Amino acid sequence: MLFGVVVLLIGGVGGLIYVQTADALEADAETRMEKTASLQASTLANWVDSTENHASLLSQEESVAAGDTEAMESVLANYAERAPPGVTAVHYVDQTGQVQASSAADAVGRTYDTEWSSSPPADGTTMSNPYEDPGVHHSAVAAVAGTGDDGAVVLVANLTAVSGTLERPSDAHHSHTHVVNEQGTVVLSHHGHSIGEQNMGPADELSVDSMAVRQGLAGQTGYTQMTMDGEAMGMGFTRVEGTDWVLMAHVPTHEAFALQEEISKSLVLLLVVALGGLGAIGVLVGRNTTKSIRELAAGAETIEQGDLEQKLESDRTDEIGQLYDSFDGMRVSLRDSLAETEEARKAAEHRREEVAAMADELEATADELATVAESAAHGDLTEEMDADVDNESMERIASEFNEMTDEIQETVAEIRQFSDRVAAHGEQVTASAEEVEGASKQVSVSVQAIADKTERQHETYDAVKARMEDMTATTEEIASQSDQVAELAQQTATTGEAGQTAAREASGAMSKIDADAERAVEEFDQLRDQLERVEEIAESIGELASQTNMLALNANIEASRTAGSEDDKAGFGAVAQEVKEMASDTRESATEIEDLVEAIREQTEATAAEIESTRSEVASHAETIEEATDALDGVAQYAEQTYDGMDEITTASQTQATSAEEVLAMVEDAAELSESVHEEAGRVAAAAEEQTSALSTVTEEASSLTHETRQLRQHLEAFQIEAEVEPEGVPAAGE
Repeated sequence: MLFGVVVLLIGGVGGLIYVQTADALEADAETRMEKTASLQASTLANWVDSTENHASLLSQEESVAAGDTEAMESVLANYAERAPPGVTAVHYVDQTGQVQASSAADAVGRTYDTEWSSSPPADGTTMSNPYEDPGVHHSAVAAVAGTGDDGAVVLVANLTAVSGTLERPSDAHHSHTHVVNEQGTVVLSHHGHSIGEQNMGPADELSVDSMAVRQGLAGQTGYTQMTMDGEAMGMGFTRVEGTDWVLMAHVPTHEAFALQEEISKSLVLLLVVALGGLGAIGVLVGRNTTKSIRELAAGAETIEQGDLEQKLESDRTDEIGQLYDSFDGMRVSLRDSLAETEEARKAAEHRREEVAAMADELEATADELATVAESAAHGDLTEEMDADVDNESMERIASEFNEMTDEIQETVAEIRQFSDRVAAHGEQVTASAEEVEGASKQVSVSVQAIADKTERQHETYDAVKARMEDMTATTEEIASQSDQVAELAQQTATTGEAGQTAAREASGAMSKIDADAERAVEEFDQLRDQLERVEEIAESIGELASQTNMLALNANIEASRTAGSEDDKAGFGAVAQEVKEMASDTRESATEIEDLVEAIREQTEATAAEIESTRSEVASHAETIEEATDALDGVAQYAEQTYDGMDEITTASQTQATSAEEVLAMVEDAAELSESVHEEAGRVAAAAEEQTSALSTVTEEASSLTHETRQLRQHLEAFQIEAEVEPEGVPAAGE
C-alpha cells in the first residue's frame, strides 16, 4: 500500500513539474514571439517615417515648390541617392499623374493611374497601398507629399527590396514575416510571391479575414497558433505605428517550443525511470529499501519544491544507488535545463533591454531634435542637431536638418542684406523725391509768377496799344492843321501879290509901307525860324516813329521768347517801357508842333493885319508903292516857302501816322502773343502743380516702402544666426 502511495506521489509530483515547466516555457516562447514582432514593427515604422520625412522635405525644396522641372532634376537625383533602403526612384508628378521630372530619366512623361495619382494630398504626406509600378516591375508603395501647386513628389519603394531588409524571426527553414494592410493585402513578406496578394480570402475581395490582423489594427499585440501548408506555426503580431499595417512574425511551433519539448521529454523519461526503478526496488528489495526510497522521496519532494542544488547521494551500489544517481542526474539535468531556460530568459530580457535602450536613445535623440527644431521654429537658427548618433536614419535627419538651418541662415542673411539695400534706396528715393518735389513746387511758383507777369505784360501791351492809337490820332490832327497852315500861306502869297498891285498904286505911302515892310520882314524872319523849328520837330517825330517801329519789332521778338528766364522777361519789360517812353516823347513833340502851328497862325494873322494896314496905307499913300512892292515880293516868297514847309510837314505827319498804325498793328500782334503766352503759362503752372502732387504721392510711397522694409528688418531680427553677413555696397541715403 505504501509502495503504491509512493509511486502515485512520485508520478503526481513529476506530472506537476512537467505541467508547470511546460506552461512556463510556453509563456516564455509566446512572449519572445511578441517581442520579436514588436521589434520588427518598430524598425519598419522607422523606415516608413524616414521615407515620409524625405518626401516632406523634398516637397519643400525651392525648385520643387516653384514647379521648376529643370532645376529640380539634380535635387530629385540627390534625394534618390540618400533615400531609405528600397526606394528606387523619386518623381515629381502633376495633377494628372504625369511624371514631369524624375531621378530616373526613363520615367519622365510616364502617367500613373493609381489611387494616389488620382487624388494626391494637398498638403502633408501619405503612404499608398501596394500597386504594380512599371518602373520597378514589382509591387511597390509610394510616399506622396503635395507641393501646394497641384503637383506632388513621389518616393517609389520596391516592396521586394524592402522585404529583404526585414529580419527573420528564427533560423528555422519556414520562419518568415508578413506585413498586411487594412485591406488584407500583403505589403511586405519574406515570401516575395505573396506581396500584393490577399493574405486570406478571395483574391478579388479587399477585406480582412484574419483575426490577428483585425486585432493588430485595433492596437493589440499578441500571439496565436495556426496551420500553414500542413505545418503548425506560432505567430506574434502587432501594429506598425503610424500606418495601417500589421506585422506578423511566423515560426514553426516545433522550433518555437523546442526547449519545452526537450525538457518535457526529459521529465517524462525521468518519471518513467523513477517509477520503473521504484517498481523494481519494491519487487527485488522490499522493505530493506524503504528507508532509501523514503530518503529518495524526500529528495524528490525537495526537487519538487524547486531546490535543485541539494544532491541525491547514496552509498548503495545496487539499483537503489543507481536510482539515487538517476534522480540526482534528473536533478542536474533539470537544473541545467532551468539554467538554460533562465539564460535564454535573461538573453531575451537583455535583448529587450537593448531594444528599450535603443528606443530610449531614439526617443532622447528625437526629443533633442524636436527641441532644436522648436528653437529653429522660434527663430534661433544657431543651434544644431547632434549628428553623432548610432542610428543611421537619425544621423541623416540631423545632418540634413543642420544643412537646412545653414541654408536658412544664409537666406536670412541675404534677406537682411536685401532689406538694408531696399531701405537705403527707399530713403534715397524719398530724399530725391522730396528734392524734386521742392524743385517742382518752385517751378510751379515760378511758372505762376511768369503767368502773372505775362498777364501784366498783356495789360501793358493794351496800354501801349491805346497810347499808340492816341498818337496816331494826334499825328493825323497835325497833318490836318498843316494843311490849313499851307492854305493860309497860299492865301498870304495871293494877298501879297494884291498888295504889290496896291502898292504900285499907293506910291504916296511908300515910306510907311517901307517901314511896315521892314517889320513884316522881321516878323517873317521869326516865322521862318519857327518853321525851321517845326521842321526839326517833324524830323524828331520821324526818328521817334522809326525807333518806335524798331522797338515794336524787338518787343515782338522778345514776346516769342517769353517762356525763357527771368532776365529775358525783364528785357522784354524794358523794351515795352522804352516803347511807352518813346510814345510819350512823341506826344510831347506833337504838342510842341501844335503850339508852334498856333504861333504860326497868330503870326500869320498879325502879318495879314500888317499887310491890311499896309494896303490902307498904300491907298492913302501911293508914294510908297514901290517900297511896298519890294516888301510884298519878299512876303510872297516867304509865304511860298511857308507853304512848301507846311507841305513837307503834312507829308511827314502822314508818314508818321502810317508808321504809327503799323506800330499799333505790331503791338496788337504782340498783345495777342502775350495772351497766348499767358494761357500757356497757366497750363504749365497746372501741369507743374499736378507734377508736384504726383511727386508728393511718390514721396509717400517711398516713405511707406522704407517703413515696411524696416518692419521686415525687425521681423528678420527675430532669427538668430551664427554669423551676420554685413551688407556690401549699400549706398547712403544722401548719395
